[in-house]
Order: sequence, then C-alpha cells, then structure tokens
Amino acid sequence: SVGYKKVISLREKDSVEEYIKTPSFDAYKLSKEELEEEYLLTHLRLKDGINKEDYFDRFSQSFDDVYNSFIENLEEGLYTNDEKCFKLTREGFLVENQVILTLAMAI
Repeated sequence: SVGYKKVISLREKDSVEEYIKTPSFDAYKLSKEELEEEYLLTHLRLKDGINKEDYFDRFSQSFDDVYNSFIENLEEGLYTNDEKCFKLTREGFLVENQVILTLAMAI
C-alpha cells in the first residue's frame, strides 16, 4: 500500500507534457500501524467484515489477541465475533466510525 502526502494539480506544472511525465502525487510506504488502520477502515465497512485468517496472514498476529480487550468495550449487538471473522451487525453499521475508533486504539 501507498499513502499520499500531496496530490499535485495540473496548475502546478508548466505544461500538460510536464504533468504527464511526472507523477501527480508524492508517495510513501505506509507503516505497519497505518496498514492496520487502513485494513480496519476498509474491511469493517464490508458486510463480510474482517477475516481472521487473512488478518493473521497480513500482520503475523492474531486479531483476537490484538483486539479482544477493546471489543469488550463495545456495546453488545453492534458486532458478531466468532473464530473466523469479526463483522458489524446492521446496528453496528450505524455507528461504524465509533467502532473503528475504539478498535484503532489497539494499534
């Protein structure tokens, strides 16, 4: 994954040719913490949620070990959590930003 520090517009170039030849953004490699945040942000917005095996494959750590103590602080009924996945319920999607912020504190 890449993060974007600054998007450069055509107005910042002298010509269209220069704009086409040079990248239109400054890219940098995301840190492990930033990658985990991005993973949480994207996967918790999906109906399938976070696949725990996929999480382990990506980050070499158990989702449960990292997040269970924070999940305990969430209201019941906002999520389902079993051995294979963690995902938001219909009610959880209504407050998904709050859930994501709670879990992001673990990173």
